[in-house]
Amino acid sequence: SAVAPVGSYAAQPFFTGFLEGYNTMDALASLAFGVVVIQVIRNLGVEEPGSIAASTVRSGIFSCLLMAVIYLAVTIVGTQSRGLFAPAENGGVALAQIAQHYLGGVLILAATVTLACLKTAVGLVTSCAETFSTIFPRGPKYAVWAVIFSVMSFVFANLGLSAIITYSLPVLMFLYPLAIVLILLALFGKFFGNDRRVYCWTI
Repeated sequence: SAVAPVGSYAAQPFFTGFLEGYNTMDALASLAFGVVVIQVIRNLGVEEPGSIAASTVRSGIFSCLLMAVIYLAVTIVGTQSRGLFAPAENGGVALAQIAQHYLGGVLILAATVTLACLKTAVGLVTSCAETFSTIFPRGPKYAVWAVIFSVMSFVFANLGLSAIITYSLPVLMFLYPLAIVLILLALFGKFFGNDRRVYCWTI
């Protein structure tokens, strides 16, 4: 409480935090991962739409609870670090400083981030490759799309986190409100019979 907020967090902490949350890409990734989760559930032999939906909701609740615990822990560690370090350029720098201070090095952080990001990368590459091979049936096959997206990700990753955030911010500002509205429409679709016109006009 002795550390004063800086920048836009001093004037509008809620909205600043809300918009900064776009950088996590959780909502956008969930739309992509949803395809993968549903396909896995179908591959396990579940065919009835209601059962697929119930299984998807259960897995979603479980993952949301785990993510809430992780974000709470990151929030606490980030808050405690404000008395130790000046505000960092980005979250990656902040985590590296925190790991260096509390763990004496960044090895555990590197292993944690590798494992966490690996499952995200695999999920996104898989879902993007599946989507593009479906959209363009006469184009490259699934494996080719997977290689293309892997190579593109490798190139973009080497730009550095600050550059990636700078370049992706306009895209996220455009896509995130659409994603949030799409998710809300899907959740409350039964109230308007999932009418396609409601989706189109709202989006």
